[in-house]
Amino acid sequence: MTLNCETGLNSMTSFYFSLLPKAWTGKGMAQPQRRRLVLLCFLSYFLLAPAAVVSACSTFCLRDGAHVLLGKNFDWYTGEGFLSVNARHVTKTALVHPPELPVQWTATYGSVTFNQIAREFPFGGMNEAGLVVELLWLSDTRYPPPDARPALNELQWVQYQLDTAQSVTEVLQSDTGLRIAQPHAAVHYFVCDRAGNAATVEFLDGRLVAHTGAALPVAILTNSSYARSLDYLGARREFGARRELASSPSSLDRFVRAASMVQHVTASDPLSLVDSAFAVLDAVAQGSLTQWRIVYDVEHLQIVFTTQARKQAQTVALHEVDFTCATPAKIMELHGERAGQFTRYTTAQGQTLLQRVVSRLVDVGFFRQVPAASEIAQFARYPDSVVCRP
Repeated sequence: MTLNCETGLNSMTSFYFSLLPKAWTGKGMAQPQRRRLVLLCFLSYFLLAPAAVVSACSTFCLRDGAHVLLGKNFDWYTGEGFLSVNARHVTKTALVHPPELPVQWTATYGSVTFNQIAREFPFGGMNEAGLVVELLWLSDTRYPPPDARPALNELQWVQYQLDTAQSVTEVLQSDTGLRIAQPHAAVHYFVCDRAGNAATVEFLDGRLVAHTGAALPVAILTNSSYARSLDYLGARREFGARRELASSPSSLDRFVRAASMVQHVTASDPLSLVDSAFAVLDAVAQGSLTQWRIVYDVEHLQIVFTTQARKQAQTVALHEVDFTCATPAKIMELHGERAGQFTRYTTAQGQTLLQRVVSRLVDVGFFRQVPAASEIAQFARYPDSVVCRP
């Protein structure tokens, strides 16, 4: 879809201005002032209001020698979604609108991802090289301003890394050649590779800020910046004795609670590492908001997960997945009659799934206005644009 920025701004101004109280809409207000007021209200709602009500997700890395795991709780309003099999040797062009120049790339690695919006727009996943990328909400995020680098959105950033990288180092190096633009959410990322390297990736004040190696003393990330979380942890050396930390859902307290448990797991926990990871996830879960509990077994290239709809753990082994791009795309729904088995993907199915997600978010008040059917269709149709080049 090609957007005319001037026309789009005028339309948006007229629409959102109509929603404002009449006391704010004096006839003498100049058009530039009207625009600024509307944009301020628009951004305040879509950037600030969701952040106030969302306290979403926890992730961490566990290591026991060569055995590396990454655990993730997906805490959100709905568990609708699916696993997507993403083929290697597929050429893609990022979904961004002019004047942005889209990133173009060809997938080197196949991957399995957790998606809620559409195929090619994952929230997290693992590729066949053992790289795991997960995203979490971060209200402090400020993405880079426009520059000469080609662009992609914050969800396609995840897919790009899984398609092209096998290590944390490669993920961090990619920042020189691309940037995030036209985002739909403020997020940061947690990355882990098969060698046991981990990193947090955040965009603060318009630049990438990464913590890895010695700068990542605790391999955990929740919904506060890593630096702030580490300061909070350091200020509470006796955090295990604080009773309120046992159940507090706040981002910083979940970070501290996970740190306490990870320290115990790596030191003396008698459980298997996978069971230990689920125990940590249980400790930082947020009741009915915790939709998916995911453990990526990086060494064995397996994904073990549960959902609110299916409490029994299910395992997907990447070595059993066909990543050839000539094979029809497959997904595994996480809800409904088809949940738990891979089926052939269709564009109509993708659009139906996305409409269900949007309807749920409308029901809980996350969206003030229902997204247009054309926007939903655009995301659902995007996977049709990728090209197999075996």
